[in-house]
Amino acid sequence: MINIFDLFIEYKCITEDIIKALEKEEFDLLNELLEKRDILIKKIDEVENKKDLKKIVEELNILELDNFAKKLLDEKYKQIKIDLKKIKEQKMVNEKYAIKEPMDSIFVYKKL
Repeated sequence: MINIFDLFIEYKCITEDIIKALEKEEFDLLNELLEKRDILIKKIDEVENKKDLKKIVEELNILELDNFAKKLLDEKYKQIKIDLKKIKEQKMVNEKYAIKEPMDSIFVYKKL
C-alpha cells in the first residue's frame, strides 16, 4: 500500500528541485521535473485513504512551496517574454537599417 505521507515528501522534494532548476534557468530539467510531479499528483489522486491530507500538506509546507514555485515560474515567464520582445524589436530595427545593395555599387556609379 502506498503511504500518502511518503508521496507528499517526494512531491516536496520535486518541487524544491523545480525551484532550483528555475533559479539556474535549466529549462530542460524543469520540463522533466514537471512531468515527474504530474505523475506523482496522479498517484496521490489514486490513494484511497485521504484523511489527514490537510494536516500533511500543512506540516510539510506544501502550499507555501508551491506558491513560491509558481511565483518564480511567473517571473521567469515574464522575463523571457520581455527578452523575446526586445529581440524581435532589434531584428526589426536591423532589417529597416540594413543596406540592401552591396557597397561596391557606390564605387561603380562614381566611376561612370
